[in-house]
Order: sequence, then C-alpha cells, then structure tokens
Amino acid sequence: MAQKQADEKRIGELFIRDRIISEEELQQAVMVQQNQPMYKPLGEVCMDLGFISRTKLRTMLDKYRKRIRLGDLLLNMGRISEMTLMNALLMQQESRGKLGQILLMKSFITQLSLTNALGVQLTIPTMTPDTDLIDKNLLKEISANFLYKRKVIPVSRNEKEGVVTVIMNDPLDHETIIDLEKIFRVEIEPAMLTRGEIDIILDSLLDTWFNASDGHAL
Repeated sequence: MAQKQADEKRIGELFIRDRIISEEELQQAVMVQQNQPMYKPLGEVCMDLGFISRTKLRTMLDKYRKRIRLGDLLLNMGRISEMTLMNALLMQQESRGKLGQILLMKSFITQLSLTNALGVQLTIPTMTPDTDLIDKNLLKEISANFLYKRKVIPVSRNEKEGVVTVIMNDPLDHETIIDLEKIFRVEIEPAMLTRGEIDIILDSLLDTWFNASDGHAL
C-alpha cells in the first residue's frame, strides 16, 4: 500500500512539474481517487475529471515509464489476491507466457476483467460497439480484406481533434496503426472490445453496410 501511494504521488508531481495539471487539480483528483469504490490510477482519475486528455496521459506515462504492471493493477482493483498473483507469476516463469493469458486460462479472472485492466494499463478505451452507431462513411475508405486481415473496426471520426477511433484486436500493433493513419490521413485512437469477437461484429456490419468492391485496398 505504501509503495502504491508513493508511486501515485510521484506521478502527480510529474504532472505538476510538466504543467499538465495544477496543485488544486491534483488535490481534487487525489480526493476523488480515495473515495472511489474500486481502485483507479491517479492518471485515469485526472482524465475522468477532464484535467488531462487520454492522448496526453498516454504520452506522459510512456515518457516517464510509469505504467503499472498488470498483476499489480489487478491486485489493486481487487480482481485477484496476492496468493493468486504469486502463483501466476511462478507459472509465468515456467511457461514464459503472458501473465494476463495465464490468469485467464486458469480462470482466475474473466475476459472482461482482463480487457478492462489492460485498457487502464495501456490508457486505451474499451467499448462494445453498437453497429448502428458506427460511422459507415469510414467503411467506404477502407477495404473489407484489410479489416479482416488486421482485425480492426473503424468506429468514429472526431473532425475537431483530427482523430479516428478504431477498435483493434491488438491495440499495440504499431504497424497497423501507421497503415490506418495513411488510409484516413489523421491520428488513430486505438480501442479494445470489452467482449465478443471482432470477426463476428465485422460479419454483421459488413454484410449489411459494406460492398467490398467499393473499398480501397492498402
């Protein structure tokens, strides 16, 4: 607990040092964080309060290498116990696998809990898209083959900020992000599915709204 509070304090100090937030905003964020029913990192709280954008938060965490480890995050969120984490880490040493997948395989956590935790850890939004709310104009700018091959779903375009939000099977796939930026000619905001398979959503979406011959292959 003491280590967690120290880490949070250092992050808050970095935000102030870089003039991202003020002392008053930091104090408010800390108070909100302390009164939340479930743990949420200080940076996420600042983002929820509108003190910092998601993009800026991600940049700051990358700059100072302050991303919380997945196991510690799940522990802080009350999703796993210390004993469960220790056992999973031992399994990881033997298998060299990813901790999240080990916890999932052993049924220590659900897919939804893992996705939500990864979203917090990576500062990436999670969503369950309503196909009726997806901007169909985005589908006219990209080929069906690209969507299926790269496992991505363009969702919305923010003209003011020059950003297209895209659900990705792997939101850390920088090559695909670069290719998407070439296609849409704007910055890409990666997002993750809270549940379900991308292929299932693509099947439903493209069968109704998309004619592959109208797309533009990369």
